[in-house]
Amino acid sequence: MLQIKKHKLDYDDGIKNRLDFICKYVNVKPKYIQGNLINIKRTNLNYVEPHRMIVNNHVFLFFNYGKEVYHFNLNNPIELKDLENFLKTIK
Repeated sequence: MLQIKKHKLDYDDGIKNRLDFICKYVNVKPKYIQGNLINIKRTNLNYVEPHRMIVNNHVFLFFNYGKEVYHFNLNNPIELKDLENFLKTIK
């Protein structure tokens, strides 16, 4: 049987502050959910579950020290400089 262990990841203050500033500028209230480091015991497999930011039922994924956020899944990257315009369109 597989044993899975999760560890909460801390936020990088830099990216969280930038996201807060962008959301405040666009006048939306984000909800944050911390990501996890998922480890399968007795293997060398690890997975970094990204942090999540929820704005108006839209989920944005982001990693510490990243310069992009992802809309719903990792196939839809949005650079932080373009996030303001994107949030205005979904508002």
